Amino acid sequence: MLAESPGISIAEIVDIRGQSTIAFDKTERICRRPAKDRVDAFVCLEASAGKEVAEVLRRGNTKDRIVIAMDVDKDTLDLVKAGVIAATIAQKPSPWPMWA
Repeated sequence: MLAESPGISIAEIVDIRGQSTIAFDKTERICRRPAKDRVDAFVCLEASAGKEVAEVLRRGNTKDRIVIAMDVDKDTLDLVKAGVIAATIAQKPSPWPMWA
């Protein structure tokens, strides 16, 4: 588990409730925190969140944070190529609903 890895602690879990703007706004607030509360990495488990986090960092010319995204859409891959997103995770969609 990520939280059990040496040297890694989870600062906060943000539920964007399907609204990517929440990821954008929260990232802006996180980046304004004092140095003692600094967040070094963002792990985004919803496809739109990674792009929003990356956009905040790109606009702020913030190059000392790591973003791990979810998805392989064109915008995400372009941000990987640009070096704003460090990595992205792809998953194969299930051919049937999970509740079936």
